[in-house]
Amino acid sequence: MKIFLLIIFLGIAPLASAQVGNFKPVEVNLLMEPGSYAPGWYRGASLPTLESKTKISAFIFLNGKKLLPANFIYNWTIDGNLDRVVSGKGKDGISYSFPKSKGSKSIIQLEVLDNKNKRRGKAEIVIDPKLSEVLIYEKNSSGPITSRAISRKTIGPGTQFTVKAVPFFMTFASKSDLQFIWFQDSQPQSSIEGESDAYMVEAKPGSEGQSATFKVIVTNIKSLLEKIENSLYVEVR
Repeated sequence: MKIFLLIIFLGIAPLASAQVGNFKPVEVNLLMEPGSYAPGWYRGASLPTLESKTKISAFIFLNGKKLLPANFIYNWTIDGNLDRVVSGKGKDGISYSFPKSKGSKSIIQLEVLDNKNKRRGKAEIVIDPKLSEVLIYEKNSSGPITSRAISRKTIGPGTQFTVKAVPFFMTFASKSDLQFIWFQDSQPQSSIEGESDAYMVEAKPGSEGQSATFKVIVTNIKSLLEKIENSLYVEVR
């Protein structure tokens, strides 16, 4: 499984209010790396979800020079509560998972102290969970996905085409963790042999004027809370 991660920097400008005595404030940058899945060809960012883990890393700079984590104490606060387990000297990163009871965004705050317990800088990042989704794409004869995701398509009698269901932002270790179930007008259908995420739509000769709705349901068998679906409407003309 290839995980596509887009690095997001949320830079905090030097904070005059963080200056104590002759100590200069530092610039604290936070890097967010969501652990949810996005296909390798996707050009956007992987997004945090309620089921995924999100890695937050801190980078400290002074006058454009990166400073060593071992020289600082990191106090990580999650939704207003100091997490003493992940805080401490040199602890420049955390891995965050949303509590099962939480359905809204979380605010991660970081206070950076030097070895004399003087505050040198701070930063904040908001993790706003998004919903997983599955999109349906048409495949050509050689296999690659073509064009953009589709939700409607018109075909002629006696023709056929193949579609592929592509999940976005789910959390799984292997594709074998995912179950794909296909339907035609609420009736279960068989996927293409050896490709549970693919299905062939076929219009029989003489079917002009007919239509059908094809639906796919994707379930993470290791986390039953992750269940997504989408549909495709096909007309024959």
